[in-house]
Amino acid sequence: MDTKESQSTVQTMHNALRETFSAAFTKCSEPDIRTLLSSTYENLRRQMVSISSDKGFPYVTHSKLGSDNVYEGRVLTRLGRWCKSTGCPDATDPMIGRMIDALSAQATRLGYTLEEGLSIEVLRGEDVVKAYTDMVGAHSCMTESASYRAWLYGFNPEVVGMAKASNGKARALLWTTIEGHTVLDRIYPNSGFTSQFMKNWALDQGYLVRNTNAARSSDVFIDGKGKTYGNLTVQISKLHPCQVMPYLDTFVYYQPEKMVLGMTYVSGAIGAGDLRIMDREQVGPKYGVLPDWEERGRKPRVAA
Repeated sequence: MDTKESQSTVQTMHNALRETFSAAFTKCSEPDIRTLLSSTYENLRRQMVSISSDKGFPYVTHSKLGSDNVYEGRVLTRLGRWCKSTGCPDATDPMIGRMIDALSAQATRLGYTLEEGLSIEVLRGEDVVKAYTDMVGAHSCMTESASYRAWLYGFNPEVVGMAKASNGKARALLWTTIEGHTVLDRIYPNSGFTSQFMKNWALDQGYLVRNTNAARSSDVFIDGKGKTYGNLTVQISKLHPCQVMPYLDTFVYYQPEKMVLGMTYVSGAIGAGDLRIMDREQVGPKYGVLPDWEERGRKPRVAA
């Protein structure tokens, strides 16, 4: 079965498969299975075998070669079938089965398996703050006791929400920009099958995703065809009444007069000179009218 995956996705999920093999080799105590794991591991790079970003382990994708070894795309198959056809001529079916069992245990532990019913839910308002409090996805500077900083997202549900994996293993902010795009911000955690599943979900919806999920990047978004988008901005309507701002990933510049957030990449759309890095805990003056649940987001300022 032919499948379409970007080069970055192939590399990410190839590294995930290598990690799974390394973990299984470390944990395995059977000499013959350890030997099979080692020899198969060395063959992974020949066809750039990767865990499927759509179906998860034990499904893999690998290069499809036509006549004269011309690259024709990628093929989806089960790892066991690939092992039997490539690089394991002397391995019996029971041996391959025991190796797949060892790999499956580690793939599950590492989060590279597609859990039954895995889906993406979009949260808005107070639910976004609660997700940070509950540490959905992974620990960060915004989770648990620091989740009060997330009230900016709760106050502006019309332009920012959170994409949350149903298994609780990944989260990302979902912005609606002035330019009319919906963009998925940095995914937490920044690797793993669930994170890749979320990225694929966003692209399937026609949304933009970050060009790289690294903490420090060029802050450019891409669509499903690889086209890049910069200079994106977000119009917010309300700030925290106690002047608390979150630690942001992409939209880290602020234009007070127009209540606009901009990307570090901005150079002309608003004018870099009109933007400034947001001074956390020192922004204003528009706060709007707060509903009752937002009153709980108030945190007294502590004098220096």
